[in-house]
Amino acid sequence: MSEHLLEMAGARVRVRDGKVEVLTEPAIRSCPLRRDLYGIKIESKETVKRVIEEHMAELGMYGPKRVLELEDKPVS
Repeated sequence: MSEHLLEMAGARVRVRDGKVEVLTEPAIRSCPLRRDLYGIKIESKETVKRVIEEHMAELGMYGPKRVLELEDKPVS
């Protein structure tokens, strides 16, 4: 069993065995960087979960095959 505790947009998040659980509401309402990268205008538990799931699918984050270096796209 693997478990990761993290913070994204000021929200506390747990990723346990590949399942994302957003534990608290985001502490920020909006962020220009996240708007430009992910198209998020207003932050919510759903937007935080969506971005983490995209990172997991695209980059293997929070798993054994994660990509640690990118040349073309930053990771918030």
